[in-house]
Amino acid sequence: MALNRAAAPFEWQKASPADAGFTPDLEPRLDKLLADKRVWGLHGVLVARGRKIVLERYFDGEDNNWGQALGIVRFGPGTLHNLYSVTKSIVALLYGIALAEGKLPPPSAPLYAQFPEHQNLVAADPRRELQTVAHALSMSLGAQWNEIGLAYDSPANDEVGMEMAKDRYRFVLERPVVGPPGKR
Repeated sequence: MALNRAAAPFEWQKASPADAGFTPDLEPRLDKLLADKRVWGLHGVLVARGRKIVLERYFDGEDNNWGQALGIVRFGPGTLHNLYSVTKSIVALLYGIALAEGKLPPPSAPLYAQFPEHQNLVAADPRRELQTVAHALSMSLGAQWNEIGLAYDSPANDEVGMEMAKDRYRFVLERPVVGPPGKR
């Protein structure tokens, strides 16, 4: 499936590694590191700095969509791709940017204070008062979450349950507390 590049908010420019502030031999060093890309299981590597693409490499590899095998896919800049847990890192980066601009509460802020419409969940289990924004960012709320070993078409899989939920925020926030935040 090809990505509609016309929707991009700006046109990516290219820059050499040296012009972008990297060591000039970045490309051969990366190629040597990735010589056996099967070991890494990578579908692609993209290095960008200052809205400029410094280098990119794409590979063929096995892929799946919600547990359904797609076979070998030839990945490239226009290939749609499920990011799975990469999204957590992107959210943390964006949170850091917004925090630096004073647009979000600090990591130590109580999590449920950010969701006033779900205060009833704190009343139902006061241990939720201990959960902070940092715990949510690090996925260590101490809440029950089960997806390991469960099929992606099983409603017992919490990822599937969240995707199917009418209110995803509530689905996550109402998970039973099973331990202290910061530990699990």
